[in-house]
Amino acid sequence: PRHTGNAAFMVGVMLAGLRRWHQLTGDRRVAECLVRGAEYVVDCHWVPELRVFRYTNCPHIWAAVEMNPQMLEGLAYAWRLSRSTRLGEVLRTAFERCFQGQPEDRWLTVRVPGYPETVFDVTDEGVGNP
Repeated sequence: PRHTGNAAFMVGVMLAGLRRWHQLTGDRRVAECLVRGAEYVVDCHWVPELRVFRYTNCPHIWAAVEMNPQMLEGLAYAWRLSRSTRLGEVLRTAFERCFQGQPEDRWLTVRVPGYPETVFDVTDEGVGNP
């Protein structure tokens, strides 16, 4: 059966929007949603051994450092509200990983069960080109 779930970058966009809404309104419910959303994205998308986020919560989809910057704004604000040790550690690690590029980071390998493995060149010259 096909995996169901969502894309991490969309959760990142939602968290960034919730941050702005909370800053405008100060609504406690928004703060609670933001922290729960950050905990969700860490639970479902964070790959600690690689120090990056998966594109979706499917365990067979790619995970790459390019996902990290999209998550930082919402995670940082959720940490600021909650002071959660876990969120703080993921935030620090994800941020540091953004600046630790490696030569193999230029290649993005997508492995989906039932489909052939595809390798994409993600340099400036060929973003997303197989």
